Amino acid sequence: MNIFQMKTFIEIAQAASISKAAQHLHLTQPAVSQQLQALEKSLGFQLLTRSNKGVELTEYGNIFYSYAQSFITLWENLQNDLAAVDGKHSSLQIGTCAAIGQYALPCALYLFKQKYPHLSVSVQSFPSEETIQRLREHSIQIGFIQDNYDLKDLNSYPVLKSNFVLVTPPATTVDTIDLSALHTIPLILSPENSDLKRALSAAMAQYGFDLDLLTPILELDGIESIKSSVRAGHGSSFLPYFTVKKELFSRELKEVKLNGVTLETSFVMVWRKAEKQTEISAPPRSHWPLH
Repeated sequence: MNIFQMKTFIEIAQAASISKAAQHLHLTQPAVSQQLQALEKSLGFQLLTRSNKGVELTEYGNIFYSYAQSFITLWENLQNDLAAVDGKHSSLQIGTCAAIGQYALPCALYLFKQKYPHLSVSVQSFPSEETIQRLREHSIQIGFIQDNYDLKDLNSYPVLKSNFVLVTPPATTVDTIDLSALHTIPLILSPENSDLKRALSAAMAQYGFDLDLLTPILELDGIESIKSSVRAGHGSSFLPYFTVKKELFSRELKEVKLNGVTLETSFVMVWRKAEKQTEISAPPRSHWPLH
């Protein structure tokens, strides 16, 4: 089994056709079939079933397809890391939680690219837990996550701290509210186990308040969806200040203060420990001005 055989298999699986895969790979159909047969022989399992309609993954094929994609990603990252030793690093894979990826990272990336114009940067948004896992699997090189995760096997550096603010429709007449009175207002929150819900729950717990006692009228996945619903007057929500400061300034949203309470959340940059890091693969905080 080799990398080319895995790439050929992935192409066949995605095209659902050996002939189409051959066209994409600029090979003859017999050559592609030969690569597939050699792969199946080395594994000892049939990966595809063939018919007049094309090909379909077997149960073994589905399992191998998932692993093959990870192997290819690892191989490409290995090539990048080896090139970095000679100063020829050409790409950087970043995984980030949605809040950082959508509202803080774009401007920081612009400044970063000015320092490293030759570098190709790829950014994907994942939940913080998945970002950590992908970092450990070498699928990405740098992660930006919500704080308060177990990072004992990773390097980390704080990059941004923000308050949670209670945002309401602009016509709201109330200016302040007690934490204990939150059950009296319609709330729109992120889904259970989401980064924002997890961080908000931890922040409220510091004041002895259990977020699970509140029953939201809506649970929406995505900060923009939450903001749209609040603007439309459907309810209120807690969001990090840096994600709503534009709407607060333009008065599309209103902040209602919590009496005697400051709910904070923080974000960190993470990267792997067990390897020699280059300036690019683990840049200092000054290269990522997220504040």
